[in-house]
Amino acid sequence: MFHVSEFLRPDRVKLTLEAVRKKEAIKEVASILDGDEAVLDREQFLKEIFQREKVETTGIGNGVAIPHARTDAVGDLVISVGRSADGVDFGAVDGKPVKLIFVMGTPKANVTKYLKLLAQLSRLVRSNGCVEKVLNAGTRQDVVDVFREAEGL
Repeated sequence: MFHVSEFLRPDRVKLTLEAVRKKEAIKEVASILDGDEAVLDREQFLKEIFQREKVETTGIGNGVAIPHARTDAVGDLVISVGRSADGVDFGAVDGKPVKLIFVMGTPKANVTKYLKLLAQLSRLVRSNGCVEKVLNAGTRQDVVDVFREAEGL
């Protein structure tokens, strides 16, 4: 089984997003990964995330969005997360503003692992009060610890 907390590190967490619009919020959360060894081509990574976002919203409800891409612009699976106090309009399925934005990317060759991880993340943020705990986390490490705890690690 794959664990979100294996890929979500404190240096991939931003506690206070400044962006108030969807595109800028995605860029801001993706920028957390600037300089990350797994990101090979930041501009291509963003381009493919935005292409995916045009297909349908990644606002999955419960205040969460997971913009993602299967792209060779990343060399390994990556996850970053940003927190917005006021929320961002993602056109989410429940119509509510998004307060947690998880940006995910994976090389095209890792699709199975990626889909399992995406499903795991979706399950976690829909249960166990996980979203509320992340919104109330005091530090970036606390955010990671919420996922470790939810995954029984």
